[in-house]
Amino acid sequence: MSASIIDPVVLFFVLGAIAGIAKSDLRVPESFYHTLSIYLLLSIGIKGGIELYNTSMSNFVWPALGTLVLGVITTILAYLILSRVGKFDRSNSIATKNL
Repeated sequence: MSASIIDPVVLFFVLGAIAGIAKSDLRVPESFYHTLSIYLLLSIGIKGGIELYNTSMSNFVWPALGTLVLGVITTILAYLILSRVGKFDRSNSIATKNL
């Protein structure tokens, strides 16, 4: 358990949560922000890749298919709700990114 507490992803989440609660104007220099973003993406990617490597295909297929199906269902439901209940036109119902 202590290894997961010192994980960089968890530590940055906790730092962000504390800064938000304290209403801090926490800023980092732009170059450090880019370096930090790359580091976190690599950290998450490497950990995920190692876990996928250690996982058997039978344990991977059903959750992956379930994720894909839920993603499609969520997208269709969002479109239907926005177009019918929200009275958005077709292009705005599909483009939910800006909402």
